[in-house]
Amino acid sequence: MSAGGAQSHGTRAPAPIVGNVAVGEVYPLRRDVLRNGDPQAIVEFAEDRWPGVVHLAVFVGSSIVAVSTWIPRPLPAGSEASKRGLNAASAVQLRGMATAASHRGSGIGGVLV
Repeated sequence: MSAGGAQSHGTRAPAPIVGNVAVGEVYPLRRDVLRNGDPQAIVEFAEDRWPGVVHLAVFVGSSIVAVSTWIPRPLPAGSEASKRGLNAASAVQLRGMATAASHRGSGIGGVLV
């Protein structure tokens, strides 16, 4: 329904699509969301270019509306997870997850997890 209460018959928004992106493509949303838009803020993580790091983005149309970075980070030997038989070598750390203000609360960030 539209704001006036009438049902809208307009076009639907494009479905969100998740894709791998280059590290530079996550920086604008990291800056806007995680650094309050501060143009001087550092948005690059030391791990951004490590082997095996994955940067994901959710696209709605041609716009990136959510991002996340996944860093391979094995669990320490003797950790609770390794004691339970989990594969500590395949652990990853989620960093830099951010969702555009226009899409917060919509669940779109959860698509990345």
